Amino acid sequence: MDSIILGISQSISLVVQVVAYVMTFIIILEFVNNTLIWFGDRIGVENMTIEFLFSYVFYPFAFIMGARPEDCLFIGELLGIRIFSLAIVAYPKLGPIIQNGMAYRSHIAESVNNTWTAVGNNILLDNLNQTLVGGVIDQRSEIIATYALCGSASFAVMGLIIGSFEVIVPHRIGEITEHIFRAMIAGTVASYLTACFAGLLYEEEVGTY
Repeated sequence: MDSIILGISQSISLVVQVVAYVMTFIIILEFVNNTLIWFGDRIGVENMTIEFLFSYVFYPFAFIMGARPEDCLFIGELLGIRIFSLAIVAYPKLGPIIQNGMAYRSHIAESVNNTWTAVGNNILLDNLNQTLVGGVIDQRSEIIATYALCGSASFAVMGLIIGSFEVIVPHRIGEITEHIFRAMIAGTVASYLTACFAGLLYEEEVGTY
């Protein structure tokens, strides 16, 4: 009974902390975004969000992994969101772009007469009068981004792990905080290396949708 009660007590604490940490980092992301937009409006920079800054900071990583240069800003944005918060925040931004790619390639493959028009960052499929919001990225870039975002190495998870182990083994929290940042770097590099190999081994001619 003592083990059951202790397990229930620790489980409740862990669940509460998981929800709290996820919500906190999403809220922080929105707060930073709104602050940057407010500041950008006053210095003449339109739509200056944290995603905009991430896209330039992580551009070199996306390029080194093998993504098409035209796609590196978008992938860099996703990498920044993932390392700041969680993959579950970044993947919903990637999903619609992959769906756009499927629709675009299907439309083009149906007939040589099927044309498209670029409208800003969007693509208009002329024959269908359908707009692909956000445009498309290269198939190899899709694969690289999918693997690069996979994993749990992020600042949000760092906080989550520290809080979780503080409940389970509070006497060893010093060791955890000492090594956790290096562990996050190692996890991030592992995801990036996986993306590198995925891009290297991907063959476009056999990639079907």
